[in-house]
Amino acid sequence: MTIVNETTPTEAEGTNEMPVEDRRTWVASRAPFTEEERAFAEQEGTLRLETRYVRSQLPQPENFKTPDGHSYRNAGNLYIRTCGDGVRRFVAYMHADSVHHDFRYFDRMINDARFGRMDGWKRHTFNNGDEVWIFDYPNYATDSLHEFKPASIIDESSWGYPCSEPRCREDFHEDEDGSHTLEVLEDQPTSRGSYEIEICKDATRPDSAWYLNLWMNGDLTELTPAQVAKLANDLNWMSIECETTNAKETRKLRRPVGVDEQLMGRDV
Repeated sequence: MTIVNETTPTEAEGTNEMPVEDRRTWVASRAPFTEEERAFAEQEGTLRLETRYVRSQLPQPENFKTPDGHSYRNAGNLYIRTCGDGVRRFVAYMHADSVHHDFRYFDRMINDARFGRMDGWKRHTFNNGDEVWIFDYPNYATDSLHEFKPASIIDESSWGYPCSEPRCREDFHEDEDGSHTLEVLEDQPTSRGSYEIEICKDATRPDSAWYLNLWMNGDLTELTPAQVAKLANDLNWMSIECETTNAKETRKLRRPVGVDEQLMGRDV
């Protein structure tokens, strides 16, 4: 593969085109897959991964031109990652305005990766051992394309803002300024009432600390000593989990942060 039309905002100044930053697009090789590529696919297990296209608020599709007059489009975001259900997949974050060309482009890139052709992919490993592959070149040439038809979204159940906090149990958030959830513990001591304890973090402040929420529903009066002890034990256990997680992140902040982690804006 080769990189074509690499442009920076400086080059776009003084033109009528949209200023763009690092607009790079892969021209995929159509050569047969090599033995080395197939061996890598077997090692990584990419051939057997399923694909999930999910609809999200971000990123929004973007059409743009480079100063040399060529047209391009951003298809979305593409990863190989472990989802919230613990299953490793190809995951493409699309938008309600995505068109069939966006899907076709990612389909080609996914097919190449299945057989070990990982040009354009970057491996990223977080401090907690979570590993993802990120496709760095979601832009594709549109000069010769026509009929940008609306595309149906495969997974309508996933809708919102993709979560960028690795510890959060949610893949998406309904609001961009909501909260991350590390752990939830629920119990119903009696038929009259229940409680829920959450470990959360402010999604708008990545460096903020995790904290506890205690939600009580219904009537939690007239509890037995054993029921009160159970509630106290649950609170104590969740507070220890919260404190331990904050301590881990504090230690992480004291070490030099890698360039990839700065660019990703993600924590461990």
